[in-house]
Amino acid sequence: MNPADPSEAVLEPGFTPLMILVGVLPLVMMFTVGGAFLSKTRHRRAAMSASAGPSWIPRETQPQGVSPYADINSGAVTLKPKHSAAKKLIGAIIITLIWNGIVAVVLYKAFEGIRQGDADWTLVIFMLIFALIGIALVGVVIYLFLDLFNPRPELKISAAQIPLGSDVRLDWRLSGAASRVERFRIYLEGEEETIRNAGGKNSQTYKEVFRTIPIVETTDPHEMRSAVADVSIPVKTMHFFKTLRNKIRWRLHVRGDIARWPDVREVFDLTILFCDYGDGE
Repeated sequence: MNPADPSEAVLEPGFTPLMILVGVLPLVMMFTVGGAFLSKTRHRRAAMSASAGPSWIPRETQPQGVSPYADINSGAVTLKPKHSAAKKLIGAIIITLIWNGIVAVVLYKAFEGIRQGDADWTLVIFMLIFALIGIALVGVVIYLFLDLFNPRPELKISAAQIPLGSDVRLDWRLSGAASRVERFRIYLEGEEETIRNAGGKNSQTYKEVFRTIPIVETTDPHEMRSAVADVSIPVKTMHFFKTLRNKIRWRLHVRGDIARWPDVREVFDLTILFCDYGDGE
């Protein structure tokens, strides 16, 4: 604006750090929220299809003399972890690069303004908070990178789908430097997840562990490296269940404590089904 004549004014094209803050960051958040929404939609559709039919095998549908477990016990299977170490590291690296890249550009422009005598201290202080989050993300990447060199648990179970009240055999093997592990634990955990006001603006998710079944806890290096255990699934508990708002899931947790190093932490999903035992069984 011309100070002598305020009626003479022009818009001066140019780039300011605020443009990234106002434009790029919301764009990143939009893609993140959009991806989460699409993933949630797919899970809901899967839940609707899963809840359309029974998740058990009624006794009357089986021929005489045939166990009701004949169709669901399909032999030993190798369990796969819910999230592999490599995938977790790659995901963390992508998020860290995107976050720190945007913050670095904005901070660079902000400090350029300070150097030229046109300081925007509000923006600088605001972006320093985001920079601290970026440093924490770098720490997560380093942690997950070190986790790549941890011993990896390999689990085999005698049935792919397990009826309530049955016994299964769990075979585990700890590959790599298992001697670094000081304490080794495996336990089965039943968890209930409830979504209140699903699909609404104030949607909330509640999780609660309703059953924990210890399987092994040892400091013996030989038992850590390789062993077998029999696991009994109680009859009076809840089977796998999934709807739009409620979910019951069972997971095997493997924990290995390592001194001055990231611990071994792996999670494996199990399918535990309800089965009709008939009268007196």
